[in-house]
Amino acid sequence: MELKPAIVIVAFGFNDSLPIGDVEQDLAVQKRMLPLVMADDFLLTHSALWRWVRTKVRGEGPRPEQPLRVPPEKFKENLKRIVAVIREHGAKPVLLSFSGPPNPKNGYARTMGEIAAEQNVPLVVYSGPRIDVVHPSAEGYGQLADKILTRLEGEGYVGDGAQPEAHER
Repeated sequence: MELKPAIVIVAFGFNDSLPIGDVEQDLAVQKRMLPLVMADDFLLTHSALWRWVRTKVRGEGPRPEQPLRVPPEKFKENLKRIVAVIREHGAKPVLLSFSGPPNPKNGYARTMGEIAAEQNVPLVVYSGPRIDVVHPSAEGYGQLADKILTRLEGEGYVGDGAQPEAHER
């Protein structure tokens, strides 16, 4: 927000919905583990022996069930706060979903639709070509850029219909 943007695009992909444990607990652990992570990074960069040992020791086995990284209820609280902070700083929020259109079966896509409706925030849903489950292909990024621009113009955020304060930033 220090850059004083006129428009802030808030995108949701899939990271919050991963069953890898609570993000706040994970961040606390990461903070405590930072010195070890830094040492590991150094050794990975400078020691072939360390890279070999680490690969052999880590092994990939089944993981125990974990809670969602950010449950849909907390995601909704977070999204509301993000929209509020954007507006408090004089910018216009736009939501971007990579999870498909709002639907009852997907708590995150549904939440994006609910927040868009409740908070009167434009919602852009990406459904174009991808290189994997989440990320658009080069062609997809072009389509996404066109879709976002069309929506911003339609909302009067950019172009001939843009509100004057948007041009001041």
